[in-house]
Amino acid sequence: MDTEISTEPARLVALVRRRVPAAELVSFYDSVYTDVIAAITAAGTGPVGPALAWMHGADDPSADPVDVAAGFDVRGIASGPLAGEVEAVEIPGGTAVVGVHVGGYDSLVRTWEALVERLRAEGLEARGDTVEEYLTEPTPDGDPDLNRTRLVLYAR
Repeated sequence: MDTEISTEPARLVALVRRRVPAAELVSFYDSVYTDVIAAITAAGTGPVGPALAWMHGADDPSADPVDVAAGFDVRGIASGPLAGEVEAVEIPGGTAVVGVHVGGYDSLVRTWEALVERLRAEGLEARGDTVEEYLTEPTPDGDPDLNRTRLVLYAR
């Protein structure tokens, strides 16, 4: 898998952030993305790009529950609360190691390991947060081996 060092821009996202047991992540995503779409639609905008997850405390991959936020990039709204648990916040930009994982979510760990290896090879340290952008929308009848997920490992 190819990795690259990238300067990621800051990005405004509408999301819901919770501490979620790892075993419940799929149901969290399924419910939250619907809530975020409803909130940003009511705010007069829509998603800009694919669904994403912003993980916090990413330097401890064994953490359970997981500190995770799920939502979409947005434009044209101010930071702050939108509706219910949905809020618009900025993910800070900065230097990152980036790669695209192709395959099922159960094999993401191998791609994350490759990004960590590249980070260390570059003499960088992890900032403590990561982003997964789900470039391929999973469907019940889809082939998970064709899923494409852009992974961003931020550096300090």
